[in-house]
Amino acid sequence: MKTRAHIIYLLYLVADLGAILFALLLSAMYSISSYVILHSKYTLENLDIQYFFLLLAFVWYFSARSSGLYDTSRTKVHSIDAYTILKNIFFQSVCLIILLFIIKERSLTRTFILVYIFLVIPFIFLGKIGIQLLLRVFRKKFNDVSRVVIIGANELGQNVYEKLHNNSVGYNVIGYIDDNSEAVKDINILGNLSKLKIIITEESIDMVIIALSKIDIENLENIIETCRNQIVEVKIIPDLAWYYLRDFKYSFLVDIPVVSVIIDKLTEPYWRFIKRLFDICLTIFFVITIFIWFVPIIVLLQKIFNPGPIFFRSERWGEKGKPFWIYKFRTMQNFDGEKVVPTEKNDSRITKFGKILRQTSFDEFPQFYNVLRGEMSIVGPRPFDSKEAALMKGTLEQYMTRYYVKPGITGWAQINGYRGGTKDITQMQKRIDVDNWYMHNWTIGLDIQIIFYTTAKIFSGDINAY
Repeated sequence: MKTRAHIIYLLYLVADLGAILFALLLSAMYSISSYVILHSKYTLENLDIQYFFLLLAFVWYFSARSSGLYDTSRTKVHSIDAYTILKNIFFQSVCLIILLFIIKERSLTRTFILVYIFLVIPFIFLGKIGIQLLLRVFRKKFNDVSRVVIIGANELGQNVYEKLHNNSVGYNVIGYIDDNSEAVKDINILGNLSKLKIIITEESIDMVIIALSKIDIENLENIIETCRNQIVEVKIIPDLAWYYLRDFKYSFLVDIPVVSVIIDKLTEPYWRFIKRLFDICLTIFFVITIFIWFVPIIVLLQKIFNPGPIFFRSERWGEKGKPFWIYKFRTMQNFDGEKVVPTEKNDSRITKFGKILRQTSFDEFPQFYNVLRGEMSIVGPRPFDSKEAALMKGTLEQYMTRYYVKPGITGWAQINGYRGGTKDITQMQKRIDVDNWYMHNWTIGLDIQIIFYTTAKIFSGDINAY
């Protein structure tokens, strides 16, 4: 569901940038035409129009991001979108006027600004209407809808059902969940709250809408926790928002105001893009400055002191619980892939050179390849072996929350002493709690801090690296 939301987000963004480029080209061509400038010798190449576009695209993206233009785009009320669009165009126009004043481009006068504004407004609206029609056709043809269940078969819940059922925005309400099913007749009650997890799994639910009355609110936190563990989107009718204000954002579902429960900032497209850009830039920097000469040295030493395969790969759970292969420099003499055996201090399977690699964390360097592939981030919850993860899922509280984001080469838990294998359930739970704290409090600054401390431990050594 998140992937679909990101694609729709990109479609709207690309359409808007295309509208801006088209309006910019037409207004510039008109401004330098002989109708405006007598005996004009200007061309678009003379104007370096690409720089104007880069400025406008930059301003548009960040103003749209700040105003929430692309948030839950298919569920917003059109009048609110119109107001936001006009506000962003106004801000963009002010920036363009300032730029023209600074560079003193004689050919682009007030006429250019007026024509640009006159053109860009309808172009952007036409682009949005076109994408909405395209998505509507796509959903109808491929049955691309989000499967929704409503918790609460009361008047409020039934009103939500009618709004979604009679609106072609891509939602399919499967039914209701209610503990008082006997009091409500002639509607589809799937079960009571105790069966929420089973219903989500069996019905492949994408979204849960909570529409309970205040007297039923005691179960709200348990409902949200269950949905989090099943990686299901949660929306709450605002009447209930006072009870659970820890993590939420205000949005619309058709024309119904709702509160979306936010797992963390990294579930939002903007912040995911920022973190991904940070990962790619930093990885490329490391490759150019360090890996290009240092990795061949490690490979050579592997061949000399640790004969056998240079690399080791292991199946791990990644974002959304999807398995992927993680790569490391091999540090053990052998490995039993059928049995999950955490490494221990003075583990006999670890070679002498492998011990050096582990203590310095050099064995993790190949995981930057996973970062470039988009399977990992530089900083994030460390991924567990797939078999170990399956065991932890049913043992540790809030364990599945970590799979809302990409796993990391290093993490908040690692620099806080929770590194290395352990069979202690209490230690495992603390590690999960520390990682979840990182997810809820993530910032780029925190990532930089973690990378700094991780680098320091490479030189000072880590007692938990074994």
